[in-house]
Amino acid sequence: MSAIAAVDMALWDIKAKLANMPLYQLLGGKSRNRIMTYTHANGETAQELVDEVALRIEQGYRAIRIQCGIPGISKTYGVTPQGVAYEPAMKGRPAEHSWNSSKYLNHVETAFARVREQFGDGIELLHDVHHRLTPIEAARLGKMLEPYHLFWLEDCVPAEDQQAFRLIRQHTTTPWLSVRCLTASMIVKSFLKNSSSTISEHHWFMVVASLTSGALPIWQLYIRFVPGFMVQPTSPRHHGVCPAF
Repeated sequence: MSAIAAVDMALWDIKAKLANMPLYQLLGGKSRNRIMTYTHANGETAQELVDEVALRIEQGYRAIRIQCGIPGISKTYGVTPQGVAYEPAMKGRPAEHSWNSSKYLNHVETAFARVREQFGDGIELLHDVHHRLTPIEAARLGKMLEPYHLFWLEDCVPAEDQQAFRLIRQHTTTPWLSVRCLTASMIVKSFLKNSSSTISEHHWFMVVASLTSGALPIWQLYIRFVPGFMVQPTSPRHHGVCPAF
């Protein structure tokens, strides 16, 4: 799918250059004047996280993904040494780290409490679990974080486990971001159909990547298709700055 998409995108690029116009005009023109983007803030401690969030707000961001170190866990996903920008694509072999869901679930709420206490409800908060929880643990997390009004909670369980989302939605109203790993059209359609009986009760977000969806026209189809299932489409990040439509 990615190989086909790469050729398709190159052809669209050629067509736009021959027409001497931006690609978005060939695709129908712009539909809004601005797009809200989010960035990343993290810290090994809650105070480091608060300081990082303050910096991002000063830079003008109003939507921030926050990640915080967990006591008793040597390395937590999304947390970098102070002063080092977050970058998910690291050189060399993937690093191996120990993980403890109990410690994570017992501590993560404190990070959101500190940030909301410091900055109030004037900013949107996001968080990435990185597929590390069981469905019932994810349901517990979503319920726990409801008082902090997340913009979305990302990838609590593997996207391939479609039945897990039914269980999670029965326990929490926290918005979810998922389907990063679902790229084939039939799989995405199956996810939406299987979720449609309860999906309208909660707000869901769905990552739609043009490079893995097969072709740019298919990406456009996704963008227009999924809102009918009460799912909000968004796009993958680029160098730490991401659209949050």
